[in-house]
Amino acid sequence: MIVYPYKILQCGFYRRGQKRPLFGQFVEWMGDFVEWVHARPNVQATATFHDEESSVRSVYCSDAFLSGDHGCGMILWNELPSMKEGVPTLAMDSKVGKAAAKTEGLDENSLPGWPSYFWFYPSHGAVVSIVPDNMLGFRSSGIAQLKRYLGAYLSKRSRYAIRRKIAESASSKDVEIIRWQNAGRRYRIMDLSVRFDAKEIHLPGPIETILERCEEIRKLVISSRLDFDVPNEFELLERVLSFIGADSNEMADNRRTLNFRSEMDWTPTRMELAGTIKKWERDVSTGNGRKIGVKFRNDQKTYWFGDALGRQEMELDEKIVAKVLWDHKRRVSETMTQVKDQLHYRG
Repeated sequence: MIVYPYKILQCGFYRRGQKRPLFGQFVEWMGDFVEWVHARPNVQATATFHDEESSVRSVYCSDAFLSGDHGCGMILWNELPSMKEGVPTLAMDSKVGKAAAKTEGLDENSLPGWPSYFWFYPSHGAVVSIVPDNMLGFRSSGIAQLKRYLGAYLSKRSRYAIRRKIAESASSKDVEIIRWQNAGRRYRIMDLSVRFDAKEIHLPGPIETILERCEEIRKLVISSRLDFDVPNEFELLERVLSFIGADSNEMADNRRTLNFRSEMDWTPTRMELAGTIKKWERDVSTGNGRKIGVKFRNDQKTYWFGDALGRQEMELDEKIVAKVLWDHKRRVSETMTQVKDQLHYRG
């Protein structure tokens, strides 16, 4: 089993240019979410978005539950594309040029897809993705789908969204969101942005080695991520793109962030290096840290302050992994009982 730990960077409703949510932090609505899921007439009604152009068309929640230690578990189902005739397959031992696809029939009430399992630790601002070994080689954490699913829940299904019905048919109800609301106060849609973002937790890198080789440092390397939802960062992006002769309008509409990497000459004293590391550790603990590293003389390798990802491989009790697909909250709860005994988080 692989365990992917993530730090929740953003969650809730934000004023333009602000990095702290006005309201909507996870602990405020996780109970609402669990109630909402269990109040749906069926799993299909738990979808928060539909995207015909995406490889994952919709995400559904087959179970959600609160735990005694103030955590929250979710089991999601990520829908994959299919055809009217069923799921297309291709025999891997087919000869090139002679391969023919065939479709495997599906019950009309079934959706092809794959499960993802999450456990939230609100007190730590963290979420863990659990990927069992019986996923047959598919080891995605599902974090991209989780982020989209919960972002859409906040903006369309949560108690913070004021909805107005614009059409209704026998098969569906169309509504539009006209205002945000919280604690008796209403906000214009344009005044707040809805965000849910998480980043994989990093463990300490070769800090001692870097400190010991301080006199050999010749470069400081910084890898940054700009957030398009924050106006001052978007303005910085536009200036950079203008400098290289590009235009922000050329960016794909669904791009919300952009990564940049820069290198600069740097020959710090040991005190300056220690201060930089201390500031980086403080930034990482708040989820705002940039990726920072150094290069030594006669060495092209970058030595990152935080070089190891927090993901870990763990062995589970055979009774827990016996099923091909976990389908009950008790199974996830049992898993997390073992995980908590082995995994420690920083930040």
